[in-house]
Order: sequence, then structure tokens, then C-alpha cells
Amino acid sequence: MRENNGVEMSAKNLSGQTARRIGFVFLLIFFILATGIFISGYLAVRNYERHYRIEVERQLSAVSDLKVSELVQLRKSLRDSQIIT
Repeated sequence: MRENNGVEMSAKNLSGQTARRIGFVFLLIFFILATGIFISGYLAVRNYERHYRIEVERQLSAVSDLKVSELVQLRKSLRDSQIIT
């Protein structure tokens, strides 16, 4: 009976170690996946910001080009009207 009890104790101890090891592996997998999700989200946001900034710069450049051409036309028409009068 003592041998049997000793075998049961070592089996319980072994299963306890195995359970702890499995728990550690699951925890490690969780942290690896969480870190991967965080990093990919961070990179996606940075990429979005970069593309958004480029698009806004293009729009502002287009607006400024239009305004410059309007001012050039206004000066030309004012100069023409002063020449006529």
C-alpha cells in the first residue's frame, strides 16, 4: 500500500508539474499573440497616418496652386482694365 501511495504521490506531483508547464505555455502563447496584435495595430496606425498626411498635403498643394492661378488672373485682368481706361 505504501508503494502504491508513493506512486500516486509522484503521479500527482508529475501531473501538477505538467499542469504548471501547460499553463506557462498557454500564458507564453497569449503574451506572444497579444504582443503581435499590438505591434501590428501600431504599425497599421502609423501607416494610416502617413498616407493621410500625404493626401492632405496633396490637397493643400492643389488648393494653393488654384489660389495662385486665381490671383495671377485677377492681377492680369486688373492690369488689362487699367490699360483700357
